[in-house]
Amino acid sequence: MFNHEASRAIVTVCVAGALVLAAGCTAPAMRDAPAMPEALASCHARLVDADRRHASAGTTDAQSTRVPGFPHLRTNRFLASLRKDLTGPEHVRAWIEAMRKLDAEARGIEALNAGGSAQELTERLDCATRLAAFDSTQPDRVQRLRDSAGVADNYRGAWRVLGLYPLTRIAVRSGADRLRNEVTAAFARGPAATPARRYRPAVTAGDAHGHVNFAAVARDPLGRPRPEPAVLDALFARHAPIIEADSTADADRIGRPAWRSASAPAATLDTNDPVVYALASYTRFDARVLLQLNYVFWFPERPRAGAFDLLGGHLDGLTWRVTLDDDGSPLLYDTMHNCGCYHWFFPAPRLIARAEQAPLADEGALIPAAAPTLNSAQRIVLRLETGTHFITGVSAGSAAGGLNYRLADYDDLRRLPLPEGGSRSLFGPHGFVAGTERAERFVLWPMGIERPGAMRQWGHHATAFIGRRHFDEARLIERYFERAP
Repeated sequence: MFNHEASRAIVTVCVAGALVLAAGCTAPAMRDAPAMPEALASCHARLVDADRRHASAGTTDAQSTRVPGFPHLRTNRFLASLRKDLTGPEHVRAWIEAMRKLDAEARGIEALNAGGSAQELTERLDCATRLAAFDSTQPDRVQRLRDSAGVADNYRGAWRVLGLYPLTRIAVRSGADRLRNEVTAAFARGPAATPARRYRPAVTAGDAHGHVNFAAVARDPLGRPRPEPAVLDALFARHAPIIEADSTADADRIGRPAWRSASAPAATLDTNDPVVYALASYTRFDARVLLQLNYVFWFPERPRAGAFDLLGGHLDGLTWRVTLDDDGSPLLYDTMHNCGCYHWFFPAPRLIARAEQAPLADEGALIPAAAPTLNSAQRIVLRLETGTHFITGVSAGSAAGGLNYRLADYDDLRRLPLPEGGSRSLFGPHGFVAGTERAERFVLWPMGIERPGAMRQWGHHATAFIGRRHFDEARLIERYFERAP
């Protein structure tokens, strides 16, 4: 449906600068632990040593960000956005506890993938709990946390300097505008034919259409809606999309990533087991915290269109996200490919787009169409172009007919089982999926994004070549939208 001239233009405009590559940035050094009781200092040292061992073994999990000087805490962009807004001891304790839980989650995965003992993990988690409790009682440590518990962006400023970004971004912006026009025109035309393959969520009628009293969902001290696990499962089941493909090609089949062996250089995809991975996240809008439902699909590849195709390669993926308003109704849908590319927005009638400002400073929101309104028996239907997996239509439709896919926890990707026993993450220690690099990285590096086109882990998706934007930004919605009057 798309002629792809615009997307290829974005890739090729930076060729002149491709011979110059900047050295990578190093992570900030871990601060020394401040004075604390001897037992806690020993705990601190134990956690630092464990982190070093995981780094040496290549089993570090990169989904959340370590807090310098606090090895028992990890953060993300949502929690980092709260650090200047904490209003009292209860909020501080809840914030620290949320970071401790992120660390515990990551440590459990790291220990599993490294083959560590349950006893060692228990001792480390106990250490982290004691250190977090100590932090909450020490004003100086709380202040240090406020100052240091941020998340760096996924852009390299030095690359932009060396790549003459103020000039090269002009051509990239031109290509982005052509792609925008092409996409909106394709949505206006609509799909050309009956889909060749259809996937639907394998949930019961009760799961799909059962009522969830979202107003009754409890909120924690940080303002986050915290539905019980069964309620969260029901929400994921209710909002899971239908996926329609234009062809029956193997490259357009969704599946489950898997390792053939512990030493395999890249994961494969089992398309006989269609899986969509579910992940809950949070965003801030109108002084409220909103729940987001993320659905992540994987495809075997994006086939190369020819010898000079810079965009094709091993594995491809798509993320579809549903942001729920305070009453549980969809407020915004948005999507990206799992490289962070092609970030598109589909607002519900409750939102209107803000006027675009400074087009050379911000790529702006690509809005191909408004989101459809669903009745209780309908689902969102995503129509995908063959090969590229571009979304070419978003509509309301029945769940009748098609192949079933199952929903699984996104964390399963962080601990894929190995045939010989044990487990290994799909993602490397820096958040990239090995073997999915694209040739476009050699020409788009002046935009400052490391390995553009490569598949990557949650928390590492830079989604704009012009300006800076991340899929998990805490205030992303209000950057581009406001409530309709």
